[in-house]
Amino acid sequence: VAGDNPFNSTTAEIYVIRPDGTGLTRLTFNNEEERAPSWSPDGTRIVFMCRRGKPTFEICVMNADGTGQEVQLTDNALHDATPTFSPDGQKIVFHRTLGAGQGTELFLMNTDGTGQTRLTDTVGLNLFANWGELRVKIPNPNH
Repeated sequence: VAGDNPFNSTTAEIYVIRPDGTGLTRLTFNNEEERAPSWSPDGTRIVFMCRRGKPTFEICVMNADGTGQEVQLTDNALHDATPTFSPDGQKIVFHRTLGAGQGTELFLMNTDGTGQTRLTDTVGLNLFANWGELRVKIPNPNH
């Protein structure tokens, strides 16, 4: 957004662009901050951090074309951030800041926001939740 600080934006928006650098398309249009978008495995949805009239981030989801942005999956006074879909597209993992002295923990929820479950309970910061992918290379015995 014009006039916003590019190094500490409070009105950051979400865009998509083709891998070749063409087709820059803005998906969000508001004066609130959206960050950390992540695609669903089937490419139909984007989960992201959103501010909705309060100072903390929540988790929101929209369709890949930018429609349906009003879907907010979390709603609390805590900071929910860095969401990503599970490889099967059925769950979302994210981190939540629990408050002073309580740390930051990883949480799991269904893609409709239900079933929020705490995954970690450790001292310190559990940040930037993400689903991993195991890649195994098996040598071909014929080569």
